[in-house]
Amino acid sequence: MIKVAEALEASFAKIDPANANDYKAGLDKLKTALTGVDNQYKQGLTSCQHKTFITSHAAFGYMAERYGLTQASISGIDPETEPSPAEMANIKSVVEKTGVKTIFTEGWSPTPPPRRSPRRPGRRQASSAPWSPSPSKATTPTP
Repeated sequence: MIKVAEALEASFAKIDPANANDYKAGLDKLKTALTGVDNQYKQGLTSCQHKTFITSHAAFGYMAERYGLTQASISGIDPETEPSPAEMANIKSVVEKTGVKTIFTEGWSPTPPPRRSPRRPGRRQASSAPWSPSPSKATTPTP
């Protein structure tokens, strides 16, 4: 994101040199904020018990790659697609192999999470908005 912001700042400064200092100041502020978020993720992830996380659909691939995590998604990239039996079997296998106890779903999704999600005592479902830096505190234990 910083590279994109730098390219935009350079373009704006070239088109509007009278305000170049404002663009540079805005870029510096954004870079500081993004670096802060990056550092928070790095620090927060150091104490994770699991490097694998499960989501209702594959929305966090870039984040997983950047921070050395493994994303397992129930229904692939499309949040409205019902998972196939093979996808559900794969997620069940991931849960059993990794011990992951939470499946992250998007609270705003127009469709509910799959009815066949791997539910067992001690496992839970947590809602996480894709624009939020952390999952909601309101998590619901799965039956």
